[in-house]
Amino acid sequence: MQAMKKKTCMTLNSAAETIAYNQDLLTEILLRLPTKSLIKFKCVSKQWLFIISDPDFCLSHTRHHHSNGFLSPTALLLKETDSWSISIITFEVDEEEAIDFQDGVFCNGRIHWCGYGNETLYFDVENESLKTMPMTLPTRMDAPEECRYFGESRGVLYLAVTYCMAVCLEFDVFEMARDYSQWNWKKRLNLGDAVKVFPELELGCVEYCPGFSGVCFIRSEKEEEPKVVLWADGKIICFDFNEGAWKKLYDLGPGFKIGSLYLGEDDHLHYEKFHAYQYFENLSCL
Repeated sequence: MQAMKKKTCMTLNSAAETIAYNQDLLTEILLRLPTKSLIKFKCVSKQWLFIISDPDFCLSHTRHHHSNGFLSPTALLLKETDSWSISIITFEVDEEEAIDFQDGVFCNGRIHWCGYGNETLYFDVENESLKTMPMTLPTRMDAPEECRYFGESRGVLYLAVTYCMAVCLEFDVFEMARDYSQWNWKKRLNLGDAVKVFPELELGCVEYCPGFSGVCFIRSEKEEEPKVVLWADGKIICFDFNEGAWKKLYDLGPGFKIGSLYLGEDDHLHYEKFHAYQYFENLSCL
């Protein structure tokens, strides 16, 4: 029995040494580990620190996790933070095209901007070229548009459109065809259904306010269908297209309102529109 244990121990030590002295094999193993674990493993040895800190390894790690479906957002960042540097792209656009350059969406190696005319622009990063895509939407509501929320999930562009009505808790979700040929209507979501699930939500109490804000899109854990996340009356809730149901992701707590114009007790989250951005854990330094 002792001899067997000794042999097993020697085999394990031999395997460990083989991995330790084979940098290519070690790199392939490290590529498959979660981001937080790799940050801790920088302290294991100078060799591990050198590998994990290498910019090419950081990029390969992010691409590996993205292509294998392991990369998912762990936070949402609000546009209030001044923590991003600006990269300037110079070009001229006719004002009549009504393109919103404040909030770009990166998808499939391209930066897209939301437009309110018939077309909008996107920038192909690798080829450094500007191209157009349609922004005409199928008419779904007998009311003027109020706001468009632009986003992406799993390489597909999505658009949420709210409408200007005295009481309107509904908004439409559109999906862009993968060949960028047209927008397709996906579903009309109703916050009234969310109130049935979460009766503590006080929505629809202010005329001509949509009752929610900060609409964004994130990928589901297992399926290709997205989740639509929004802020409603101090709660972060989402509609899961896979399950066809509203869920509560997080409760910000009493008195904590994002996007309010005033600090009084009657403040509501939906007084001010804002955009949120997905945060993905990665090894790259910003």
